[in-house]
Amino acid sequence: MPNTTATARDVTLSCDVARVGDEIVFSYSLANAGREAVVVLEAAALRDAATGRAAAATTWLGEDGQTHELKGTPPLPASADPETPPVARGVRLEPGKRLERRHAERLPLAEHSPHVPLDTLDNYCLAPIQGVALTVEVVPALPGLVAEAREIARGWWRVADPEAAAGLAQRLTCAFRARGLFMLARKDDYPRPALPKPAAPEGSAV
Repeated sequence: MPNTTATARDVTLSCDVARVGDEIVFSYSLANAGREAVVVLEAAALRDAATGRAAAATTWLGEDGQTHELKGTPPLPASADPETPPVARGVRLEPGKRLERRHAERLPLAEHSPHVPLDTLDNYCLAPIQGVALTVEVVPALPGLVAEAREIARGWWRVADPEAAAGLAQRLTCAFRARGLFMLARKDDYPRPALPKPAAPEGSAV
């Protein structure tokens, strides 16, 4: 199983990826080697209309030809109210601790987000992909920047100041080469996150 890592400041993302049946599965962990706690963003505050669960990721086809999975703040579509910023939630990661997680996407991969759910096939075109990449967003656990999300469940935190968090967030990306995989890319003005730079595939092919 391929494995790769990415580090930003004192937080390290380690990730494996595998094709399991009709899913691409990312098994990943985050380790905090710093002196301050951080919040690892896991999902949007919105809920998936089909499952009723918190929307877990934003998926899109990048300019680098890879399918990207973002565990973090989803971009707003053009039709969204600009006065209502997207809100992400996550869990606190204390200094010296490690967090283990798993994220799966069903094949065929398709563009979707907490704001834009999966649509009918006629709204997509099929495109080959060069790889798959997982990006996890982390923000400092600063008072005023994040707050306990007690209305959700114990142990959950939410971004209390999205504007400030946008400037302090760290994005860690692990990328893997892919063989024979395709993605359903949307034909409309689907909002795709802007990454600081393309994530070059590092791990073995999946």
